Amino acid sequence: MPTTRKTHTPLQSDQAYHLLRQQILTFDLVPGQKISETKLTADLPYGRTPIREAILQLKSEGLLTVVPQSGTYIAKVDLQIAEQARYAREQIEPQIMRDALNRLTPADLDWLDNLLVEQATNANETATFFARDEAFHQFFYERTGHELLWRWLKDLSKQLDRFRWLRVASQRLD
Repeated sequence: MPTTRKTHTPLQSDQAYHLLRQQILTFDLVPGQKISETKLTADLPYGRTPIREAILQLKSEGLLTVVPQSGTYIAKVDLQIAEQARYAREQIEPQIMRDALNRLTPADLDWLDNLLVEQATNANETATFFARDEAFHQFFYERTGHELLWRWLKDLSKQLDRFRWLRVASQRLD
């Protein structure tokens, strides 16, 4: 039976990267777990090239670790980087919030109120809760014209996000 060859597009590389990144951040792929390009290519709907490019990007971001003559592993959570990300956000966000207060419209307040109600309603659904929390914070950066700062902080906060997921997972075990 002939096999269909998976073709490669830049969009597929981006999709493969985001899928693997999400699996790492949410502990679907756990720290220390060995991964292989071959297995990922077989398990995911992407060809070898998009998977390889995603792996290279994740390595450069510190989410994957390569051990020579052993393999590629999901990196452990770097608590020092997580702490620095937390510190940066604690220093920046109060000013972002103060700046946003003068710009909020009644429609913004309604949207925020609905978002917080939805977040509280879904408090036991970790992915939904975190997504709503993310949207809440992102809103204020965008409202104040600091979208670039938000993207920078999100990139810096990868380890902090992983720590938050780890904390939730460990509480479920207790």
